[in-house]
Amino acid sequence: MNFEWMEDIRWLKKTKETIAFRHKAGDILSFAPKLGLIPKPGGRKPGISVLMRLKNEAQWIELAIRSLAPFVEQFSIVDNGSTDGTPEIIKRVAGELS
Repeated sequence: MNFEWMEDIRWLKKTKETIAFRHKAGDILSFAPKLGLIPKPGGRKPGISVLMRLKNEAQWIELAIRSLAPFVEQFSIVDNGSTDGTPEIIKRVAGELS
């Protein structure tokens, strides 16, 4: 059985050194916005987003949306083919709350 250590494989060692260099460069460059060398990246708007994946949840969806509405900036609701009127309830409640 023949084992090769990573240090014995030239291309792997070179790849490891390249990755280490990129990590170090990234660490150094992360201070550029703090030093005013480049503009700070635009941040995300503060707030809470809710993602709901639903299917046939007409019994509770209105209550859930209304209870979360005071605390949430954005709702993202995905309906997976409801047949019980869930999308209509969501549209009605969204219209009332907006």
